[in-house]
Amino acid sequence: MNDLRTAVVGIGATGTVLAAALLKGNKDTVLVDPMPGLEEAVKKNGISVSGVLSYRMPVKNFNSKIDDLKEFSPRVIFISTKTFHLDNVLKALKDIVGSDTKLISTHNGLGPEDLIADYFGKEAAFRMSLNYGVSLKGPGEVVVNFFNKPNHLGALS
Repeated sequence: MNDLRTAVVGIGATGTVLAAALLKGNKDTVLVDPMPGLEEAVKKNGISVSGVLSYRMPVKNFNSKIDDLKEFSPRVIFISTKTFHLDNVLKALKDIVGSDTKLISTHNGLGPEDLIADYFGKEAAFRMSLNYGVSLKGPGEVVVNFFNKPNHLGALS
């Protein structure tokens, strides 16, 4: 997979850390979150991760609606929303996800990846086990209290 058009849906505490790490390697990563004012804040100030991890990354691609991802055609989508939003997120992604798109759940606990597989097939569904503690300080600004390597990525198929 040479074309890594990447998106992160959900820019809360977990999504901000993940987005910062992805932006370090791919400045074109697209962030998506509907929170009012978040797009303006992160486009102006970037995202900031402090504590045991440290990133300060500019953000140029941010959408407040999942539908806006359609023109970007992401190949990899990290879903970092609250679990209770997952069904609505997956419904919104129905017209965006292509046959080769990979969706990665960053949710706590087991099960969200099964819902992704129900929508898009086992070949598309991945689960990422995150092993860090993070708190949200403000829009696009988080503090990481602990980080225990490794953070695993697993496929269902």
